[in-house]
Amino acid sequence: MVIEVGQFKFNELTADEFAALDKAMVESYVAHQPGFVRRSAGYIAEDNKWVFIAYWKDAASAQNSTDGFMDSELTADFRAHIDFDSFTNGVYEQTMPLESAS
Repeated sequence: MVIEVGQFKFNELTADEFAALDKAMVESYVAHQPGFVRRSAGYIAEDNKWVFIAYWKDAASAQNSTDGFMDSELTADFRAHIDFDSFTNGVYEQTMPLESAS
């Protein structure tokens, strides 16, 4: 399993408005990608940054989703509000299993 971590600033929307776009994009695009396991996102108010963490079965699945993301009509509204100059992204091999808090 791999963990994809990305962060970026977003434009022209409040955090709540962007969260709604994020949710719609995940439900229509990301959740249907082969190898997708789960995803979570959050907002850093001080920096106006959006952060996401996605779990994928393997690095190829994460890369295929990223490649399709840029061309998909399902992600167009979401992409329109990303400051791509601020975008950073990495895919990491998971070394510790995901555990739930008890």
